[in-house]
Amino acid sequence: MFDIISGTSAGAINAVIIVNHVLQNRAESNPWDGSVERLCQYWKDVSTDSWCVENPLIRSWHDITWGLRQEFNKFWQMALMAFDDNFREIPCLLPFYYLWPDRCGDIATLESFRRYWSRIFFSMSGFGIPNVLSPPIFQPDFKFLNPFNFIIRYDNTPLVNTIRNIGMLKNIR
Repeated sequence: MFDIISGTSAGAINAVIIVNHVLQNRAESNPWDGSVERLCQYWKDVSTDSWCVENPLIRSWHDITWGLRQEFNKFWQMALMAFDDNFREIPCLLPFYYLWPDRCGDIATLESFRRYWSRIFFSMSGFGIPNVLSPPIFQPDFKFLNPFNFIIRYDNTPLVNTIRNIGMLKNIR
């Protein structure tokens, strides 16, 4: 039925779930029937809310800060218009090029903010990602005896169990 199945990261997981459903139901008149529901069930099981955008206080703080940054940028752009823009390239000022107040730029969009803090929260915190990854497992550097050098590893057993629990893959290891 399939010669090649390909995907990367979440696309690979989607491909496995859909193909497995079709293979399990190939005797049916339409083996694709129910594949969308199976895929939705998987993503519902592994989805986790992140506190960083769902919290109304943080969302309000982001919105207020975004507005203040816009006004801050406008003020400094107007204030520094009197100077020639090349004055920042004087050798003694060059290291501070991006520290000038009119170079702050915009604050990230709410969606970028959510993605950034979700990554920090789920991958760097001690909680892991429920139904996907274990909490971080710190592997010390035994080779060079450097206590400040370590590798952070994760265990994907929760992901395997999630896939097993919704009956998608029978022989997954």
